[in-house]
This record gives sequence, structure tokens and C-alpha cells, in this order.
Amino acid sequence: MVVDGVLVTQPRPGKFRAFDATCPHRGVRVSPPSDGVITCMAHNSRFQESDGARISGPATGRLARISVSVQGESIVIP
Repeated sequence: MVVDGVLVTQPRPGKFRAFDATCPHRGVRVSPPSDGVITCMAHNSRFQESDGARISGPATGRLARISVSVQGESIVIP
């Protein structure tokens, strides 16, 4: 899910990750993950859902990670 420019993923049950939803290549929004892969909608750069690392495409770096925690039943992004 993308909220206020932040992509929140759940790579495995109970484990959440958050990333800037902007591709480092040209600043285009990335799509939510499919089969563990986050994809840029413009130029098809691909990133690992687990840590935002670049898999392929024109982006030269990873997605920027954002701190996330779970408090009760809420996902909290400072």
C-alpha cells in the first residue's frame, strides 16, 4: 500500500518494511510488490520487497528505506 509517498510492504507474516515510493532513477512512483518484487511504473526498474535492493533496470540504487514499527494493530511510520 502507498500512503503519502510511502510504500509499506509485508514480505512475510508479521514483518513490515517501508520505502520511499519514488524510484531513484527518475522519481516516478513504484507499484506495490508482486511476487516479492517492486516495479517502477515508468522504466521497469525492479527492486526486492524485502530490502529495496535493485534487481534490474535503469535505476542505479536501491529504494530509500523508511523506519516502520507495529504498535498493537497499527503500523507506525515516524
